[in-house]
Amino acid sequence: MILELTITLAKVLFIVGLTVGFFAPVLTWVERKQSAIMQDRIGANRADIMGFTALGLFHAIADAIKMFTKEDFIPQGANRFLHTLSPIIALIPAILTFAVVPFGGQYELWGTKINLVISDLDVGLLFVFAIASIATYGYVIAGWASNNNWSLLGSMRTASQMISYEVTMGLTIVGVLMVYGTMKLTEIGAAQEDFLNWGDLYKDQDKKWSNIMNIIVNNVFQTDDVQLLTVLKNFFSKRQDKIEDHKSSKSHTGKRPPRFAPGGQSTQMIVGADGSNDKIILGRSVNLYAAQKLRRVYYSAFSPIPDASAVLPLKPAPLIREHRLYQADWLLRFYGFQLDEILEGTKDDMLDMDHDPKMAWALKNRHLFPVDLNRADKNMLLRVPGLGAVTVKKILSIRRYANLSWYDLVKMRLPLNKLKPFITVNDYKPAIHILDSQNLGLLLKEPKQMELFGASE
Repeated sequence: MILELTITLAKVLFIVGLTVGFFAPVLTWVERKQSAIMQDRIGANRADIMGFTALGLFHAIADAIKMFTKEDFIPQGANRFLHTLSPIIALIPAILTFAVVPFGGQYELWGTKINLVISDLDVGLLFVFAIASIATYGYVIAGWASNNNWSLLGSMRTASQMISYEVTMGLTIVGVLMVYGTMKLTEIGAAQEDFLNWGDLYKDQDKKWSNIMNIIVNNVFQTDDVQLLTVLKNFFSKRQDKIEDHKSSKSHTGKRPPRFAPGGQSTQMIVGADGSNDKIILGRSVNLYAAQKLRRVYYSAFSPIPDASAVLPLKPAPLIREHRLYQADWLLRFYGFQLDEILEGTKDDMLDMDHDPKMAWALKNRHLFPVDLNRADKNMLLRVPGLGAVTVKKILSIRRYANLSWYDLVKMRLPLNKLKPFITVNDYKPAIHILDSQNLGLLLKEPKQMELFGASE
């Protein structure tokens, strides 16, 4: 009895030490390096001993030291007992799963046969999934112990995700059971000992599945193999015909759906990485929308990185330029503007940074304003600063039954300060001098957009 307990304790220490002390840090290092390769980074390479980095392997030691020296901070109002218990419940099941994992075959030590597995269960695979699912309780308890509603909601979300993952993960073992015909992990491991002859596993399986198919054919279809293949062929042929008919069919709009990417294709432009002005960028977007039928063009302000190419600029592009390009792109797509209209009279073919493109156009074309909201057509209403496409549609709908008044604009919660100089309604007309004022642009100037990380000037 004492000997068995000693052997079991030794196996526990050996397996836990092997997994926690070797496999965990090494596999963590492999995962970090693989992620770095996928993301075009170097990965873990800073931790060193006397200048020797060992390709980043010392990071595992550094992480272990950091983990054991961290402060055990307990938030105010949290349940101290449950706060401490939750990570234990989450960790212990992960370690317990190794109890049924064989780390070797059978060995003889001092006349005693030792299997290098703590517990050789007949349902080892099922044990792994059953024990691993207990960790979900740790996440729920962690949220509950915080005494915070948002933390509880987050923990419940995590628990629901883990439960949903278990369904698909459980289905992955079906293939293992079909090949090996057992849930005992030692038998599965023993079947894989001869690495070069894994194909022998499938010899008996072919016979087994052949017998199963014969049973199905004889008792369900009551036909031979050739007839069964004919039935299956006809079945799948009909299914394929239906798929092709669906692909060639037209939608309710009378148009055929696109062959690829029903949601539309998109692209992204980096703004400020070279000397291209806004006219070149927007012109390229117009061509892409027309020729390639793109759904969306995205704009991203250039931001320099350390050790970048000398060809790239050292200063980031202002975020307001990115914002203006999005506004101009919207005008080109949904408001009936032409590229030359938006950039007419601009300096160096660059958008105005002080005003949005529609406002800048309106200030340069004051002779077209004020616009009577009760009489102007749709195209002109879309060019009024402060009126969006949805608002214009609503105005056109209201106009069919009644004339708009200033009170109607108030109820629609429109930006009245922006609209005042450019519109007229039944009970409102702007003062004559407003549109002719040289200070109108200053009055309608937007506040400067702040940079989160940019240096203040």
